[in-house]
Amino acid sequence: MDVFDELLRGVRGRGAVFGRSVLCAPWSLRFTDGAYLTLCMPLRGAGWIVPEGGEPLRVEAGEAAVVRGPGDQIVLDRLLDWMLVCTLRDWFDRPEANPPGWYGALGDEVAGPALRAMHEDPAHPWTTAELAGRAGVSRTTLAKRFTELVGDGPVAYLTEWRMTLAADLLTHPELTVAAVARRVGYADAFGFSAAFKRVRGESPSAFRREALASGPVDAAAPAG
Repeated sequence: MDVFDELLRGVRGRGAVFGRSVLCAPWSLRFTDGAYLTLCMPLRGAGWIVPEGGEPLRVEAGEAAVVRGPGDQIVLDRLLDWMLVCTLRDWFDRPEANPPGWYGALGDEVAGPALRAMHEDPAHPWTTAELAGRAGVSRTTLAKRFTELVGDGPVAYLTEWRMTLAADLLTHPELTVAAVARRVGYADAFGFSAAFKRVRGESPSAFRREALASGPVDAAAPAG
């Protein structure tokens, strides 16, 4: 499994709006709707992204600009997901890019096997020793190399990744907190809740209430 694909599988756009405009100088578009994310892609010619208080950025056909804030709705949302994933993959592969540490670690002969193992089975009770065995190195070598590339040790990274998966699962109201806990490797809801609050700053129940209040969930998770 491509870990990059797995990491981005949880990307889910909601409330996406698509528009196409044909413009020439001096006309422009101003985005004032407070969108969290805007993806701009010139189909022909070129244009300028002018952020408030920032430097103008020229964007040409074949390029894409992701701007922060900043038919069927599900189709629009998934199309946005696809475009964003393609854009990120292309961006990360460029020489001038500064991708996150895990992306560079994927191809490393020491950190790569451990990273893939955790993503293939995040619920497994991984230890540094077991992960080191996957890479064929000592625990010390794995811990040093993994931290250098990713920024966290293997166990700390695993906890962060489990909580990221849990946050997505918690948006599915048919799953209890205990069920989510089991999905991400915790035997009981109490230990999971403590870890989730430590990493995310709020309890799983509070996170779920806020997430469900922000809008409907468009996909159901398998029963578990």
